[in-house]
Amino acid sequence: SEIESSLPDLSSGAIKRVRKGFKIYNKALAKYAKQFAPEKVKKTGVKIFYCPMVKGEWFQKASKPRNPYLGKKMPMCGTAVDY
Repeated sequence: SEIESSLPDLSSGAIKRVRKGFKIYNKALAKYAKQFAPEKVKKTGVKIFYCPMVKGEWFQKASKPRNPYLGKKMPMCGTAVDY
């Protein structure tokens, strides 16, 4: 599965590999949330954000993006997506 394939990168300790694994993991999780539980996720106040620069998604409660992929380079890159 996508989630299983992300685990070695997530646990590697190298920031580039961790971000790669995080991207794969969040893609699978976002797909699941959009398809099977959109109302439950919305009720929690969690939003799915998307960064076009890295083509990656992530979850967060804050309304302004806090991009986990680009670090200090572009911390505000990303927009909330509908699901």
